[in-house]
Amino acid sequence: MTKVWVCDDEPSERFPIYTRGNVSEVFVEAVSPLTWSAYAPRSWELGWRDALCRMGAFTPDEFKPVGDCEVVGCFGGYVYLNVSLSRVLGVRIPEMSIEAIDRSFFGDYPDVPPYRPDPRDENPERARAAGEWLRSLFTTTELPELAEDEARLDRLTGSRPDLSRLSDAELLARFRELRPENRYFFAKHIYMTYCSNVVAAVVAQITAAAQAPEMAAKVTTALDIPSARQSFEMWELSRVVARSAVLMREFDAAASTGCWNACWTPLRPTRRNSLPTGRSSSIGGDFSGPVSGSFVRLPTRPIPGSRCVCSTAPGRLPTRPHHASDPQCCAPSETR
Repeated sequence: MTKVWVCDDEPSERFPIYTRGNVSEVFVEAVSPLTWSAYAPRSWELGWRDALCRMGAFTPDEFKPVGDCEVVGCFGGYVYLNVSLSRVLGVRIPEMSIEAIDRSFFGDYPDVPPYRPDPRDENPERARAAGEWLRSLFTTTELPELAEDEARLDRLTGSRPDLSRLSDAELLARFRELRPENRYFFAKHIYMTYCSNVVAAVVAQITAAAQAPEMAAKVTTALDIPSARQSFEMWELSRVVARSAVLMREFDAAASTGCWNACWTPLRPTRRNSLPTGRSSSIGGDFSGPVSGSFVRLPTRPIPGSRCVCSTAPGRLPTRPHHASDPQCCAPSETR
């Protein structure tokens, strides 16, 4: 695959389908080469692999060599997540399904590409290990490691130097030395995310079988989840505004002057999220839906006779994700 951005990765042959869904909310714009080269291969990629192996669903030898991204990827300057790899969980986790995995990660998004079986997806040994992990989710009552992680994070932040007094070289050294900690905490984040998503998927399957699918949300929302507390606090904050005539007038004034729209530009139709939604048969792969939720099967080797239909000015970040049906995208295009 022809590289468009300086830190672009090579797509995976083993797990070929990627998505901007979810990750587009974190990496809205193109990722900087410093951020991606410093943290993606050695922190985020390896942390995600650590989580998958801890679940028992994968072994380290199933991934690309260390240093090459596969679970995450940068293409055209934008960050993508691997869909194919997550679907293997639906094959290897007992009583789980591809459909359940897709729903737990992608909701009701209509244009998710169909699953295409690979003989390597089936792995009895990994299925047994994943089954043990699955059973543990319904028998574990305490997670003391969370308290330990909180203490570890407190120590890390407490030891932070005065960054304003550091030289550029010292700032870069600090940036680099945090990579192992970032890998550790990111692995925990991904692991807990899979735990909660799989439990939610199992609950959804049970309630659906009982012909009471609406009960799934009631069961999962009844839990006391620490990470959800900020949402409740934000709601309470919004009620403070709603109860104040003065604050409401300020909000209304901002909306009438256009300030509100300017603040929420990323949520409005722009060239970044209003790209064509039709399916394209371009060599670049199948793209569908708005960019924030589009899926793409990326080519895994150079395409003879292909050309790039536009280029990115040197020294500038790409201004939007590349889209095969966009006449100004940088996806490879077949020479006619």
